[in-house]
Amino acid sequence: MTHSLSNNSRGIGIVAVMIIVVMLSLIGGVIATVVATGSVAKTNDLVREQAFGLVQAGLEYALKRLDDGADPDGDTRYLGRGQFTVDYNSETGVIIIHSNVSGLQAASSPSFSIQGPTSGNMADCLTVDVSGAYLQSWSLDRLRGLTLQNTCNGDVTITSMTVSWSPDSGERMTQIRIEGDNVYTISQPALRSGVFADIIDTVIPACSSFSLDWIRFNSNMDNKNFTLVFTMSDGTTKQAFVQFVANNEAACLDVDLTATYVGYSGYVRLLGGTLTNSCQPPTAIRLTGMTVSWTPTSPSRNMNSINFNGSGNEWSGSAASGAAVTLTTALDLAGGDSADQTYLQFSDDMRGRNFTITYSMRDGTTKTVDFTNMASCLSVTTASECLGASGTELRNQLWTNTCQERSIVVHRASTTWNGFRSRRWIRLGVNGSQVWSGSRRSGQTATLDADVTIAGGATATVNYYRFNGSMTGRTFSHAITLSDTSNVAVPGFSPPNCP
Repeated sequence: MTHSLSNNSRGIGIVAVMIIVVMLSLIGGVIATVVATGSVAKTNDLVREQAFGLVQAGLEYALKRLDDGADPDGDTRYLGRGQFTVDYNSETGVIIIHSNVSGLQAASSPSFSIQGPTSGNMADCLTVDVSGAYLQSWSLDRLRGLTLQNTCNGDVTITSMTVSWSPDSGERMTQIRIEGDNVYTISQPALRSGVFADIIDTVIPACSSFSLDWIRFNSNMDNKNFTLVFTMSDGTTKQAFVQFVANNEAACLDVDLTATYVGYSGYVRLLGGTLTNSCQPPTAIRLTGMTVSWTPTSPSRNMNSINFNGSGNEWSGSAASGAAVTLTTALDLAGGDSADQTYLQFSDDMRGRNFTITYSMRDGTTKTVDFTNMASCLSVTTASECLGASGTELRNQLWTNTCQERSIVVHRASTTWNGFRSRRWIRLGVNGSQVWSGSRRSGQTATLDADVTIAGGATATVNYYRFNGSMTGRTFSHAITLSDTSNVAVPGFSPPNCP
């Protein structure tokens, strides 16, 4: 009995082991299947991401090709295990990118499309750049320098043009040339201003530019403004305005006299200055005359010449203060250009004068600017002055240049006091430096050893007027003379002793 029971126990154990082995095998199979399935899923996800990345790359590629003026339709490019192909419809502007990426257990072939920069009409696609417009220099009978740009992904077709100009003196338009082709020729009727011109159809491809080489006329077209109307094959129109002549030329004229001064031999010239046409190209302005006034007018002086840019004089003659002169050679300024006002020359010394200059333009408008003498910019402050160094130094006077955009130069000075006839003024210190030393009685003028230049808006501190003895109890007045001989008189004051 004991032997039989032992055999039965072994049989039961074998069966149990077999059951366990089978269960483990099933579990292992399930795990393997799950792992394999996850691997495939991950691979598919990776492939899809790669395919989408290729679509994005394809779109960037297609847009770059269009920007370069090329047609990307049908282009195929390979990247790694993938590729993309471009489908492009130039009429609708639709770009479709097909990409394909092959994996070990998966493949993905997505596509993606975008609508290009098309417009509802051709006129919206056409840009007319007039910034480089000009009249051909030797005859002034051709309008040149315009550019026609198609900003869309579909063709633009121009079927007709209307050219108008002002003022209209009965001239005729005889020819239009675009991108090297005569689209309206001299064999056709010459057209008056504003008359429709049936040109040879001009097709500007998608994202391209054409040169409007010229519009030709039968006479000189200087001093005129032009209006161009382009009619498209879809019936829409685009207008462009070429403004060579400003509506108000004086409003375009900027006059900078911050560097102007009276100088040259005998101080007979008002030197320096800049005239600028502040309007944008192609708007030009023309200076035709000037009126220069000055004060004081006595002793009598006359203006003898006007010069711009250092070349020959634009005017020569004799004009009294306030007399208008017409330039012999008008000064033309293209949009954005500048000219040097080299000098206005006079019959004698012009130092110490204030000037008013009126610039007259060809359209009758005027611009008036003032140029004041240096003394009008100098403010002398004595409120903080006091006597120091045992009464031998008059301290803390301030010289302020109230003109913000020009410098002034102090050249001479004098000081006057009451009593003490034996006293002498012997030193002057400004901004920490001694600018004069010598010996002057009350009221005598000293020419500085070093001129004091005061920038626009700046203040110079007079550290001391030094004397050869105590000046306590005295009343002082000063006269400051600038390099243009204008001067400032400082009223009398009695300074306290310094703390």
